[in-house]
Amino acid sequence: MKTGPTFGDAEKILQAPAPEIHCSECNTAEYLTMESIQALSSKRDGWMAVDYSCGKCESYYAHDVSVEAVMAFTGVHLPGVGASG
Repeated sequence: MKTGPTFGDAEKILQAPAPEIHCSECNTAEYLTMESIQALSSKRDGWMAVDYSCGKCESYYAHDVSVEAVMAFTGVHLPGVGASG
């Protein structure tokens, strides 16, 4: 008998790490070019939509990432944005 997702399953999904900005083919971010960074139409706080390509293998990616991932990739750090520490 199959059962639906449990609370524990939902908790695992919510705690899953955010996708990183990297090329899964080359396993690095060294050759990436950011094509676009946009606010999400769903207005999810702390998340953005990114499009980027790899100059080495020519892979293309488009997915949602955390603001912290964008800041880490671009090297931009804004006061009051992201995790404190």
